[in-house]
Amino acid sequence: LLPGVPHGHAVIQADFSRDGRRFLTRGGPAVRVWDVATGAPVTPPLDRGAPPSCAAFSREGARLVTGHDDGMAQVWNLATGQPAGPRLAVGGQVRSATFSPDGRRILTGWLDSSQLPSAAQLWDAATGEKVVQPMWHFDGLFHAEFSPDGRRIVTCGEDNTARVWDAATGEPVTPPLRHRAYVYTAAFSPDGRLVATASEDGTARLWEAETGEAVTPSLEHEGRAGWVGWSPDGREIATGW
Repeated sequence: LLPGVPHGHAVIQADFSRDGRRFLTRGGPAVRVWDVATGAPVTPPLDRGAPPSCAAFSREGARLVTGHDDGMAQVWNLATGQPAGPRLAVGGQVRSATFSPDGRRILTGWLDSSQLPSAAQLWDAATGEKVVQPMWHFDGLFHAEFSPDGRRIVTCGEDNTARVWDAATGEPVTPPLRHRAYVYTAAFSPDGRLVATASEDGTARLWEAETGEAVTPSLEHEGRAGWVGWSPDGREIATGW
């Protein structure tokens, strides 16, 4: 095992790259990227002057996208530690930023109680241009992600819904997937056929990604359900707060 790496501030996110060769840490004013084999830093601290609120590797592991509290997002080249393209003017606090599976687009979501409603937005990863129309929620947005094949997007937020969208057009695919309170997380199954949601109302639910139909009764929790994830084979889900 490696000894702890010296991030320099309290760490509130840590994630591996897809190939397992690098990992990131996020906390304080910067994101840092480390070599798994040696624990050595891969780049200088990735610091664009505003606290980072989220970070994610591209699938090939050569780039990173960061979202920030000032409403901006940035793509970074991990070979140089420098920005790769213009800043993305997202809106409110960036709560979610991720690459499409093919690495060509960035998906962002933001939350700002002074600028409601909130939206997810697709961007061209190379040019920073907006792609398709915004995908709106009537209240703050917590999370947005691509389906494994990149054809669909799921978002969720404070309007008590998750929503499935066509990534090519930004149009809704299903009716809203409704809970009785905030929906904190929504995640596609590995085959993209189902969506799992976790809510402040104390339930997790499973839905058909193409129709929005519920496929199981509500999975009841003693308290709120704040997170949901799938096993690699798609046969089980895990939930937690």
